[in-house]
Amino acid sequence: MTFRIQQRVFSLIIILVLLLLSMGMNVEAQLTLQRTEMNGPFIDRLELVRSESDDQQILALLNNEVDLVEGLIDPGYLDVLEESENVRVARILRSGYGRFVINCGKYPLNITAFRRAFAFALDKEAICQDAWEREAIPHDSIIPPSSPWTIERLLETTYYSASPDMGNQLLDDAGFLDIDADGWREAPDGSPFDVVFETCGTSNIGFEIIELAAVALGSLNIKATVNPCDFWCWPPHDGDFDLIFTGMSVCGDIRPFFENYASWMADVDYRNLGQFRNSTYDKLLTKLDQCVRYNEALELIHQLQEILHYECPVIVCYVNCNNVAHRKDRFEGFVYNSEGAANFWTVSNVRLRESAGGPYGGTLRWATYGNLHPSPFTLRSSSSSEMASIYWTTLMRKSPTGHLVPWLAESYFVTTREDHSQVPQGHMRITINLFRNITWNDGERFTAEDVAFSLNYYRDGAELGNPLSAGLEYLTAAYANGPFQVVVEFSRKSYWNLETLGYSIIIPKHVFAELGLEGFETWTPAMSNQYVPTTGPLIVKSRRDDSTIVLERNTAYFKSEPRPLAPESQTDFTQPTNATIFTYMPSVKLASSIGTISLVVVVIAIMCKGRPTKQKYVFD
Repeated sequence: MTFRIQQRVFSLIIILVLLLLSMGMNVEAQLTLQRTEMNGPFIDRLELVRSESDDQQILALLNNEVDLVEGLIDPGYLDVLEESENVRVARILRSGYGRFVINCGKYPLNITAFRRAFAFALDKEAICQDAWEREAIPHDSIIPPSSPWTIERLLETTYYSASPDMGNQLLDDAGFLDIDADGWREAPDGSPFDVVFETCGTSNIGFEIIELAAVALGSLNIKATVNPCDFWCWPPHDGDFDLIFTGMSVCGDIRPFFENYASWMADVDYRNLGQFRNSTYDKLLTKLDQCVRYNEALELIHQLQEILHYECPVIVCYVNCNNVAHRKDRFEGFVYNSEGAANFWTVSNVRLRESAGGPYGGTLRWATYGNLHPSPFTLRSSSSSEMASIYWTTLMRKSPTGHLVPWLAESYFVTTREDHSQVPQGHMRITINLFRNITWNDGERFTAEDVAFSLNYYRDGAELGNPLSAGLEYLTAAYANGPFQVVVEFSRKSYWNLETLGYSIIIPKHVFAELGLEGFETWTPAMSNQYVPTTGPLIVKSRRDDSTIVLERNTAYFKSEPRPLAPESQTDFTQPTNATIFTYMPSVKLASSIGTISLVVVVIAIMCKGRPTKQKYVFD
């Protein structure tokens, strides 16, 4: 067979495969997820060490007993940490901010011109410099800069610096005039008014900020006073306030966060504190809940932020910095997110310095307050959420910049009734194509059956209190369409179904099918000497009571590239004599899978024999 004939046969086979894969696919709605480069882990082991207090964590870091500490560092420890030449203290922007909430249910605070005038007069730069001593940056959007949904950099008008001239012009045009010539403005109806600023009495920074705010209103000829409030009645929820200063953290699903400004939340305690009502905002929010694609959701979220930026029911002042710490003498490549350096991306990227024999090898020691049990049903607190991502894998992950990136899923496409008549009216169908080279660490092949089982297991266990059922109340079907494609259907159209699906932990069907729906409550494998099944980059190897768990590199991890051959490596890890060791037996199915793959490789190699050498392309 000539090379030209071989080439044509090979091309026909490729075309046939592509046609088979695309049958029944809504091509216009298909989206191949952007690949995230991930060749690690470079470390050999991860040691999770439980700490009982801040003092214990900081002392362990300084004494070279751990390499990084979980969470944010109290400012009281900064001096001693910064004095150490082997510790790095990094400042990261908080996923939240300080804000003024204006009572839009009170006259004349319900007038947009008043709220915008105050926004223009307020000097956010002075707040960052004086109250925060340059440990904060001015901010306008209700979404912090750590989120990819924010419009902060797209805003044409900002309220960063004090512009009382613009504020005074707005008030003049709206009829806020000094009728009795006493130096203070009256409301448009001629009635006198003043404004009371309140904040929690335990916050020195908050009190300094409301004093600066009172000065800002004074530059507008509006009388203002300040009033620190008792901690136990903070924040006020009975609607009896003018302007309050308080903090806000923005994390996780941001859709409920936008509901805090919906008209239907104005009378709900602790939700729409400022009783803001805007019909245009409500309509856009309803559309946001019903859109199905990312670009639609992004456009609507931008429009919602623009309305709030103009209407000013809240005035965001700043995003302050938090402190994180880790050692820098042995490892490099730490990745920071809004919660610190103790996260999945650090474990995937950190590597030994050349001076320590790197980049490969070593044991990274992570001090944590969290629950060390690797059960996904107990790792739900904020201190354990990052640890859960070490043990367990999801279809998609949140990148350090907050974007949705592929993991177990290679691609997906969304189908609605408008795309295909077989989809019930009002429903949304998501088809996920999985990577094909994934195995559980016991050798069982990872398939679409595991994904479908996990979703149905969580949903059906909702009444039993399964904590992973959140967001799946509209799930109507999840089934495998072959070994590497899963179809998931929801009875309500919403883009947020995709994020719920993407961030759902996938558990092995061959383990949990035997446990039943109630099994999640008592399943603690590492504590009962059972193996911990995972498709992740690390495998639970041993434990020492409840104080330490050791994980070793998963050499079969589907996203890792083979390490270059090197001389016999040195180790910095000695297994303690009191450790419980976990052994994983490969499955026979893995050998048969390898045999099938080998056969395919041999056939393609024969077909391509004699093919001229061409340039090698590397796909990012």
